[in-house]
Amino acid sequence: MPPGTKAVPLKYFSQVASNRATRDLSSRAHSLLMRVLRLSGVVAM
Repeated sequence: MPPGTKAVPLKYFSQVASNRATRDLSSRAHSLLMRVLRLSGVVAM
């Protein structure tokens, strides 16, 4: 087994996890922003 084979899946998994965390965080921030805008009357929904 080459020494580089274990680093690739680890890097891939950490990248996928960070992407998922970033997407979750951005969606949460977006929903919070929409709630604030709705409360202030800027967005009527």
